[in-house]
Amino acid sequence: MSRISHSYPRGAFVLTFVGAIFQALAALVESVGLLAAVRIRPYVFHEYMNGSLVYPSRMLPFVLPFALWLVLAWAFALLSLVSAFWMWRNPMGAGVLALLLSILALPTLWGFLLGSLLMFVGGILAIVWSPPASPAQPSQPQSSEPQPHPRASL
Repeated sequence: MSRISHSYPRGAFVLTFVGAIFQALAALVESVGLLAAVRIRPYVFHEYMNGSLVYPSRMLPFVLPFALWLVLAWAFALLSLVSAFWMWRNPMGAGVLALLLSILALPTLWGFLLGSLLMFVGGILAIVWSPPASPAQPSQPQSSEPQPHPRASL
């Protein structure tokens, strides 16, 4: 049997999911930017050694900090997606995670700022969400004839 409830904060899920998509897009743009910088840098800065372009091992001090930054960016993007889908099972915990990720998402440039804003609002909505109340079940069946007063038999 599925543990996913049929009632979950749909608005919070949608906002957090769209914000996570922006986080992933920002990480993708940063990845493409790093790849372009690695391919273009020797030509732009004319880094020649012995008449040939610099070997890739010489570019490691340039690439390593950006590569670590990208690892963090993709980790934030994936955790953002996890927090969106986690709202089906645990809206409060996922809301707190989305809220924290939206504030701390510097490696993804805050998802072009729009992603973090959407995740922030989605996280708050998930935290304050409560499941709808189930219809009250009557404890005793209602009968059409009047019930005697409990003290009438004394």
